[in-house]
Amino acid sequence: MKLTVGIIGAPHGLKGEVKIDVRTDKPELRLYPGASLETIPPEEGPLVIAAVREYKGATYVRFTDI
Repeated sequence: MKLTVGIIGAPHGLKGEVKIDVRTDKPELRLYPGASLETIPPEEGPLVIAAVREYKGATYVRFTDI
């Protein structure tokens, strides 16, 4: 089963993070370092999460190789 777990938003800071509009009820089960996420369009992915952090109610993610 495929789920939309989030939508990639604006870049944040200088370390390659992006803000994620989280679309899942349990982000801790889907957004964690090492998780591989498929993308739309498929040729842009998969994206592998390098780091995740929460700051002021927002979720920021850094991907490997980006």
